[in-house]
Amino acid sequence: MINPLLPLDYLLLLAVPLLLGAGWLSWKGTVECAPRRRVLLLALRIAAMICLLVIALNPGRLRGLADTVEFDWVVLMDRSASMQTADMPGGVTRWEAAVRLLRQWESGTLSRFRTVIHPFSTDLENRLEHAAALTDIIPDGGGTDIIKTGRNLLARYDGRNTGLAGIMLLSDGRQVSAADVIEFAGPARAQAVPVYPVTFGGEVPQADLALRVAPRHFTGFAGQQMRIPATVHNSGMGPVQAELQLRNASGELVASLSFPLDNGQSDTKTFNIPVPDGGYHSYEVTLSSPVAERRLDNNREIIGVSSLTQPIEVLLLEGVPHWESKFLTQLLRRQPHVRVTAINRLRAERFFLVAETADGTRQTGTAFPESDADLARYDVVIFGKGVEFFLDEAAVERLARYLRDRGGVMILARGRPYFDPPADFPLLEPVVWQSVLRDSIRWKPVARLINHPVFAGLSMMSDSFEWEKLPPLTQAYSIERLRPFSEMLIEAEPQAGENVPAVIYRRFGQGLSVAVNSAGFWRWDFIPDEQAPEAAYDRFWLELIQWSITQSGFLPGRQLTMQLTPSESMPGGLVRVALRSRGVAREAALPQLAITDSTGHRREIGVQRMQNADNAWAAVFTAAEPGTYVVTATAADGSDSVTGNLNVRPPPREDDELSANVLFMEMLAQQTGGRIISAADIAELPPESGDSAAFIPDESGTWEPLWDRWWFFILPAALLSAEWILRRREGLL
Repeated sequence: MINPLLPLDYLLLLAVPLLLGAGWLSWKGTVECAPRRRVLLLALRIAAMICLLVIALNPGRLRGLADTVEFDWVVLMDRSASMQTADMPGGVTRWEAAVRLLRQWESGTLSRFRTVIHPFSTDLENRLEHAAALTDIIPDGGGTDIIKTGRNLLARYDGRNTGLAGIMLLSDGRQVSAADVIEFAGPARAQAVPVYPVTFGGEVPQADLALRVAPRHFTGFAGQQMRIPATVHNSGMGPVQAELQLRNASGELVASLSFPLDNGQSDTKTFNIPVPDGGYHSYEVTLSSPVAERRLDNNREIIGVSSLTQPIEVLLLEGVPHWESKFLTQLLRRQPHVRVTAINRLRAERFFLVAETADGTRQTGTAFPESDADLARYDVVIFGKGVEFFLDEAAVERLARYLRDRGGVMILARGRPYFDPPADFPLLEPVVWQSVLRDSIRWKPVARLINHPVFAGLSMMSDSFEWEKLPPLTQAYSIERLRPFSEMLIEAEPQAGENVPAVIYRRFGQGLSVAVNSAGFWRWDFIPDEQAPEAAYDRFWLELIQWSITQSGFLPGRQLTMQLTPSESMPGGLVRVALRSRGVAREAALPQLAITDSTGHRREIGVQRMQNADNAWAAVFTAAEPGTYVVTATAADGSDSVTGNLNVRPPPREDDELSANVLFMEMLAQQTGGRIISAADIAELPPESGDSAAFIPDESGTWEPLWDRWWFFILPAALLSAEWILRRREGLL
């Protein structure tokens, strides 16, 4: 054995050039000597160098105590309730098959090894000496936690004189608790303890009706019709008559829907209800059917509705007046919850302004708001054509701050909004424009986004919207590329050529930039409702504007916005709250954050200002019990508040899913250095052959070098002295 003074690879890298250099210098310095004398001098020099190298390698042996450590093979036997599933050959249960297999092993290959048996369900249980003791155990555990069991087993062997050779896991792999496999696999791999799983069971068809409502927070104006989509999935229940009910916080029935649903199908139904008066309102959506279900925790959802009280402030700028912008202006002016200011360019430096409270003209100068405060009054800025007539370099910078810092929304309503782009304005757009298409086009939503929860407020993104009944549109532009962070909602299908993006949005700081790449929408308003989707023109523009505002985060008249991550959690899970404000100064006081649980208990949560952010704060909390939590953030001066809800689902039960989880078992085996073992591989267990004992030197022993002798110190000195004497006789230095 060696114990080198330096790492062995470093030492070898130093030794080779040292030996070569010493030999070369000796040979070079004795060129005047006879050949035999030169070889002798070279041998003396190399021998001395080798003696020094031996000292550096430090050969020796460890003197001290030595123990023979016994190693155990541990068999983990899953006794959770899912092991009662009778899906093994011959109609026996998983538990019976596992016990039978273990008894075969015990009388065969396991007899040569130290074997310990541990039943488990939610945690490690007392050890058993023989498999016969398992006959008195009933597999009725209320859960399966392989990760926790494995970690506790490793901890039990830590520091003991008995080692752990490996683990044989007999289970169906139903890891019920939310835990990452690396929490067990990491320490097991570090301690060289492989896991060899044997999986019992297979696929068990699940009979269940599941309800999903997304999003779970809706916004709208009092009296406005609001769409609440609810999706129901039928898994193994057979044909059923499903019923959805919507109730308010008082338990009163608001609406109900009944519909047939075949086995294996999903269907999305929509509640259309008026938004209640101002404030935050909670609703409960429930699912039921005449057929009894085993799992009921996924048949109920709590949602929240925020009723807006401030109107949407819209600034519409049109540099090239057209029927498109006129129709849009008239539509917005008819809405009771929209306050529109429209500015049309008449000719050079002459603009016509129409507002809710006044109308008139501006004879000279720019028509774009001249300060950040003036622009911040608007929730949405809509551009038609000719933005270059409104925006100079300073105005573009002001618009960028409005989007990035104030959470504003910009909508390009008529495709490419300029003939000659103002400096830096294209950087605010979601696309890079090319030339206009001459063909008419038809719209269709991006397939992967149909019925997506993020776009629940857009009826055009549902699979029931009848696009084929609408007239074609015109004047779409080809698109060179989408800018970073842009997303296409709807694509345009021309008569020839490739599809082009039609509705695109892009997050820009705290705000949103939206482009509508088409024209001719006014035709949609002239089709009778019985021949096309009802009020398609009105629905498209009003829903797009309102959805864009909610996506930017800041609702009309609000100064605070809040985001919960995740919006749905498990008991004990961490929830992050991100708060933002429109342009609050650094010295402003922190907002207040309160959490109210389903029993009405309220608690305050401290918030911290985010680093390098004057108008952003964050907080973290946990919700220990299942239920719906209402999270409310209030500005320090009480001038504004925002509310969201957090749904904490109950932990999964053992019988929620009975199918064996083969993937989990494979991951566990791979990450611990083991492998999957089939029930037929009795002869291969335990997987690693050998004795159950090993010689382990005590770390408290001392190292005894072999070179630590008096004569070994004299040897290199004698070799170098002999070389020096011979060199002097030859007249060399």
